[in-house]
Amino acid sequence: MGLPVINPLGVPFANTLILIVSGFTITLSHALLRNNMLEESLFVLFITILLAFLFLFWQYIEYRTANFHINDGIYGSVFYMTTGFHGFHVIIGTI
Repeated sequence: MGLPVINPLGVPFANTLILIVSGFTITLSHALLRNNMLEESLFVLFITILLAFLFLFWQYIEYRTANFHINDGIYGSVFYMTTGFHGFHVIIGTI
């Protein structure tokens, strides 16, 4: 049995882009807040929260369509553990 294959240009790439953009938007929101631009800061923060939900949605899709499971060996275990911890981090950050 070979290693499971995930298309790296599919959902993983989309989620990577979402995370990069959300890092930019949260930093921009913080900079706007420090410059007393509250309305603009809240708008950009709202965009960041939308990106978090989009990330979690795509992570859910990735989990549902993966052709392997957590109990399929070390690959599945490490994949679900690392992406799960990161998803948990996004959930806590969004809250």
